Amino acid sequence: MRTTFLYINTNHCQSSTLNTIAVANERNIDILLLTEPYYLVYQQKVCAPGWDAVCGPRSAILVRKDIIHSTQPLACPDMVAMCIGDTLVVCSYVSPSEDHTGLFSFLQQLTAGNSLGIVPAGDFNCTTSLIPGYQTCS
Repeated sequence: MRTTFLYINTNHCQSSTLNTIAVANERNIDILLLTEPYYLVYQQKVCAPGWDAVCGPRSAILVRKDIIHSTQPLACPDMVAMCIGDTLVVCSYVSPSEDHTGLFSFLQQLTAGNSLGIVPAGDFNCTTSLIPGYQTCS
């Protein structure tokens, strides 16, 4: 079975969130990963007919309702997860002004202690010079 993913940071924008869902529907995407999604006032959930969602304060995973899945509770508030088949899908967000150590430590423990395949996604807002000839800046 082929599973398709789409990831985007919607920057808390309503039109970006709605357009991303429309594109996912148009392209028959199976799993939609969002960081900084738009939530309706007083709700912490992306409203998308035909999709099930697990939403955190700054990240969300939407999966088509016809795909068997289960939400996986995590002890890290900026990370959400779903188990789909034998794969754990994780989406997270870290602000560029925050310390990344806690989230990366949690992600490392999660991957080390898990027998499932893991798909990590998200906006980590970090810098690296680990890749030769490549430098990022946040």
